[in-house]
Amino acid sequence: MSRSNALLSLRITPHATSGGVIIRWSLDGFSLPERVIGERELSISHHVADACRQLLKTPGSGELAEDAVLTAGIELFHQWLAPEWQELARRLPGGIPILLAISSELEKWSLLPWEALRLPDGGVVGLLPEWRVQRRPAGMQTVNTCRATLPGPLRILFASCAPTGFAAPDTGMERTAFAKATANLHTRVCDTGQTAQLADIIHQWQPHVVHLSGISLIRGTQGFFAFEDAEGQPDVLRADEMGRTLLRHSGVGLAVLSGRETGHPPPAAAAGAVCEGLVASGAVPMALAWPDSLSAVESVPFLLTFFAELAASTPVEQALNLARNRIAPATTAMGRPGWLLAVMHAKGEHPYLFTCTSEARAS
Repeated sequence: MSRSNALLSLRITPHATSGGVIIRWSLDGFSLPERVIGERELSISHHVADACRQLLKTPGSGELAEDAVLTAGIELFHQWLAPEWQELARRLPGGIPILLAISSELEKWSLLPWEALRLPDGGVVGLLPEWRVQRRPAGMQTVNTCRATLPGPLRILFASCAPTGFAAPDTGMERTAFAKATANLHTRVCDTGQTAQLADIIHQWQPHVVHLSGISLIRGTQGFFAFEDAEGQPDVLRADEMGRTLLRHSGVGLAVLSGRETGHPPPAAAAGAVCEGLVASGAVPMALAWPDSLSAVESVPFLLTFFAELAASTPVEQALNLARNRIAPATTAMGRPGWLLAVMHAKGEHPYLFTCTSEARAS
């Protein structure tokens, strides 16, 4: 089957006895059949991403941030890809984007900062224009409950959920920040965080993007999101329940999940688990984790670039790459590599969120 990208896949499975993992690299090179590049056992170094995670929690200096990203990128390459690189580099087709798709039965490996992976020429895959990065759920439903792509222009629905009992981001501030990030776009801001009302609005207005700001939670490997009931109390749903209640057959092409409890570090694992669960349920083809409040210094410039590019019919992964590049220098200089927060989970290749003419795409 012809594709718009060269698909480079990394499959990670636990080793039955050693405590390590089995990794399998394969390449589907633009209308060519899949070819396995390498398969081997790997003993994991658990500290590979610790410095990046620590700086996302507690910013340091710009030099520390640069060093952390550099170290993580080099270690990721040498542990995971170096033995296969010579064969892979020989087979990678030129002139088309390369989609790196990571699938792991254990979420902790898929949530490594793969965007920081540094190639031998010094390029960082999360910032290179010819590379895209996706996490793909290991246990996806075979039944797809996503509806056919809706016509444009791009429509974005936003809801900020702040149930009692959580130090949720201020809904007023979240809405104000969202308005700044989506100026001149077709948007609708909900005045409720209740699931029944949100479901009605989603199916009536038919947005292409649903952006939820609030609190993500994780228990084991299950992701949850805290909505509100009629009294403002928490209505906590599993990711698959969210998909079934809000997004099933809705036509939504992308869910964006943002927010964190005030005073707590960005919940990367929780937001990632929710996004992975949404995609695995089949209710939405793509889910982007942005596990920080919209009042964070990098949120508005990141989303402003991302949503504007989507509205201009830029392919989703390319829009994400441009948004990361928009904020990478500033956030790294501030001692927090915030561009690593943006993590895409997806079923596969879904380059466009809405239907439009080829002339509009070319422009």
